[in-house]
Order: sequence, then structure tokens, then C-alpha cells
Amino acid sequence: MPTSSATKYEIIESNLNQLAYNGEFKKIRDLLLHNQTYVDVCDSRGLTALHFATHNIHMDAINILLDFGANVNQLTDDGLTPLAIAFLFYYGNDPQETINTALEHSDEIILNSKSTSAMEGRQSSPKDNTTTKSVCEISIPDEDKSGPSGESSKSNNRENQNCYGYELTDTLRERMRDGQFRESVHTLIKLLLRRGADPSLSDWPLPVLAEAIRAGDKEMVEILLKKKAQVNCRLNPIRHANLTPLHIACGCLAPTALDIVRLLLEHGAEVNVESSPIDKEYLSLADLSVRDTFKTASQQHGRTPLHIACIREATEDTLSIVRLLLKHQANPNVVCNGQTPLSLAISVGNESLVDTLIEYEGTDPSVSLGEGNGNALCTVVRTAYESRWTHNKRLELVRLT
Repeated sequence: MPTSSATKYEIIESNLNQLAYNGEFKKIRDLLLHNQTYVDVCDSRGLTALHFATHNIHMDAINILLDFGANVNQLTDDGLTPLAIAFLFYYGNDPQETINTALEHSDEIILNSKSTSAMEGRQSSPKDNTTTKSVCEISIPDEDKSGPSGESSKSNNRENQNCYGYELTDTLRERMRDGQFRESVHTLIKLLLRRGADPSLSDWPLPVLAEAIRAGDKEMVEILLKKKAQVNCRLNPIRHANLTPLHIACGCLAPTALDIVRLLLEHGAEVNVESSPIDKEYLSLADLSVRDTFKTASQQHGRTPLHIACIREATEDTLSIVRLLLKHQANPNVVCNGQTPLSLAISVGNESLVDTLIEYEGTDPSVSLGEGNGNALCTVVRTAYESRWTHNKRLELVRLT
């Protein structure tokens, strides 16, 4: 029986992907040299030969494919470019090892049991109805399973969802423990960027700039900014409340956070950018007994980078980040769910930061917080914060009201 043209096309497509997966660059070159297939032919999930070669870090195959015109920015059906795959491999470590106070979507200070219970329930449930995806092996072409070990590239187990939108397979965890593997991926990333990869095209699970910032990788942030990564890109509005790279940098706990914040501001990051106003951060700090009474129809604001910086641990870096934001005209009076940067600094007991904000000429301590909180300086007289302030300092702040 003669082979139909459609079947022949599928065989050639599978052959190219198989060769790319295995890194057989000489056979790839011969196949493309004789025009026997289209270099960007894709499988049922939008994966091209370049995705397969990238997955297994076959540099020679990648270069051959690009030399023959492969689209370095080809998106899969899941919105992944080859560069995004490389970044997942490089920064796909367990999010618990790189906690970021901007991304975690939880209040730093929980004041009462009712709020605590509500927050715990919110943290243990998914943020949205999107499917969490497993970062795992790309399918071997022609095999009717989703990975070499039968692992699925998507997971419907909602209990395993996290705010980053992905989970790691055991296979990938094992690969990432290998220092040589990480070095190879780093080389791969630089190769793709040099060959024209757009660092702003794919945003799943995070834009690649945001991934580098979350990891505190100053060198990679510099590389991406030189490649024109969008410094004011927005993260997923459901999982990440439209946060920006500057929000993430201000929540980064790495020792390089200050340098990264400075880099972003120097490259045009918007200092007063707000997250989605529907966010629920800081609501646990409100007095629940009077909160509804003080509901108003006033404009709702989201978190600014300054909000996030003011709930960091009381360190010299935190103070330096806040001063840097203020130097770039950060607004200290934005009210997000009943909290300004000043009220948050009082909540965490950061005396140096409170003094810095009060001394800043643009700060208005009398701004009404709403949510039953009075103004920022009312925060210091709440019994929940007595242990964080000396009697004399509390009196000093009260006299400013």
C-alpha cells in the first residue's frame, strides 16, 4: 500500500525530532541539506526539533538547526520557548529554597487566630483554576507516553499546586544536582541569547527575568537587561497579581537584592507600579471587628515595591533598598488594604526604617488607612505591637500624630 503524503510528513517530522532529541547533528544536517523536511515542523504539542535539542542540551544540534533557520523563539502550545525551557532547568529548584516575600502571597505578620486560620486556608488551596505543570522530561518522539519515565508534563493533582505554577519531577531534581549539568545549561542560555532568543516572549511559569531575580542571580539579570528584557513586564494576573520584576527584587532575600533593585531602576523600572488591587495581602493586619464598618468606595490600590521592601527583615540591606526607592521618588503614602509602607514598618518593629520614612519629606503619617486601622501612627498603640517598641519610642511616635 503506498504511503500517503500526510503519513510521510509525520514520519519525517518524527525523524527530525528524534534526531534532535538524540543529538545526531550530522544526520540532522543531511536531512535539512536535502530539503527533506521543514526545520520548524512541530509535533501535536507544538514542540519543534529545537525544543527537543534544547531539552537534552545538544549544542551541535542546536547550532545546526539555527543555521538552517530554525525559529529560536518558537512557542509550544504551553507557551514555552527553547529559552524558557533552559531557564526552567537552570532555576527550577524547589521554590521553598528561594522564598520571595513578593511571590509567596502571604502576610508576614499574622495577628490573630481568625486571620491565621483564614490565611492558612488560602495558602493551602490553589490560587486559580489553572493546571499546575510538572517540569519534566519532554516526550521521546514516537513514544506514546508523556516522558521517558512515564511522567506527565501536566499535573491535575491540585494538592501539589504552588504559587509558581509548576512542580519538579524526581528526574529533573536529580539532573539539577549535577554541577556540570547546570554549567551546560548556563552555556546553553548564553548560546540561545546570542542566537536571537527573545527574553520577554515566554512568561510561563515566570518571565525569565523574573526567574533570575527570584534566584538573586545578578549576573544573569545583567545579561538579560543587555538583551532588552522587558523591565516592566507583568506576571500572571491570577497566580501573581500582576507583579513586576521590581516587586520581586524587593522581596528577594538574597544578598544581591540591593544591586538587582538598583539595576532595574537604572534600566527604567517603574518605582510606583502597583500589583492588582484585588490582592488580599495585609488584610489579616486589620481589626476584623471594625473592618466592615470602615469599608469605603475609595479607589483600591495594590502593593508597590516599597510596600514589599518595608516588610523585609530589619537589616542594613532593607534600609538601603528603601532609601534607594525613595531616592527614585517612591510614593510612601499608597494605601493597600489598610496599610502604607510606614504602617508596615511599624508592624514589624523596624525602628531605623520607621525613622527613615518619617524623616522623608514626602511621607504623610496622617493618611487614613481605612479597614479600621486609623492612620499609620495609630498602629504603634495597638497591643499586638507592644513587645516590638519601647515605651519611650511609642510615646515619641504618638506625639507625631
